[in-house]
Amino acid sequence: MSTTSDEAQPFSKKRGLGKILYHTTSKPKSLLSAAFRYASSFTRTLPNFIIIGAHKGGTSTLYHYICSHPDVVSASQKEVHFFDCENYTKGLNWYRSHFVTQQKLLRYQESYGRPLLTGEATPFYLFHPLVPERAFNLLPNVKLIVLLRNPVDRAYSHYKMNCRRGVEELTFEEAISQEAARLEPFLDVFLKNAGDTSIGFKSDYARYSYLARGLYANQISRWLKFYKRENILALKSEFFFGETDLAMQQVFQFLNLPEIQVDISRKMNVGGYGNSMNPCIKNYLIDYFYLHNIELSKLLQEDFNWN
Repeated sequence: MSTTSDEAQPFSKKRGLGKILYHTTSKPKSLLSAAFRYASSFTRTLPNFIIIGAHKGGTSTLYHYICSHPDVVSASQKEVHFFDCENYTKGLNWYRSHFVTQQKLLRYQESYGRPLLTGEATPFYLFHPLVPERAFNLLPNVKLIVLLRNPVDRAYSHYKMNCRRGVEELTFEEAISQEAARLEPFLDVFLKNAGDTSIGFKSDYARYSYLARGLYANQISRWLKFYKRENILALKSEFFFGETDLAMQQVFQFLNLPEIQVDISRKMNVGGYGNSMNPCIKNYLIDYFYLHNIELSKLLQEDFNWN
């Protein structure tokens, strides 16, 4: 994961073939304590971009690559979890405390003639039904990036992660069969209390939503109620990992950043399945997500058909 730097980064540049290649120095790790950052929060900025999901879609790697750009400085941590849990009650200053100071932004602009961007990546934002409105009320112009992985593979990867962490004792077939019953109590809370902050990323609602998190059209529709389509960049995770250079150029263009070559040798938070999915269950899930994927493609006017 990238570390926070409050200092503008020096670089050299070479021009050629219409591209600018930046060779950055490594960004020093921040020594600021959380208390000091909070005390200086009124001097700090808010994010220019947020990676909102999807969980197990490659968000850690994408965030690492974005923050390797010399015109980007990371938050104090990748996943700030402001809009999706009790942190929301801590207020605006708590959120600001995770980002760079406005003075450093101004200094960078004066030194290099380009803005310095910052952002965070909290994949639970995509799934949490109350986050889009909360985010829009504070950040109506923020740019949103979402990586969407084949929902069949995403569900199994999610399950295997829970098994490795010791929080899932059911078989995969049992887990997806019991998912609706596990999530139902939380849905009632959301319907009855739009101001609820108790259901966070450590809740069973987040932990056991193997299939629900793959219903991307439902989730993105909630964001499109508040944000314009041009504020959202949606990419397939398979495209991101298969054609990373091309995908990153799309990301940089979306963020209005100069084109650079990113070191793509490092992948973050990569976990193996251990054993493959039961073919019968896989075929069931392919059928389960089929119409949802078609709906997603229509919604975004792009091909998100993994079938």
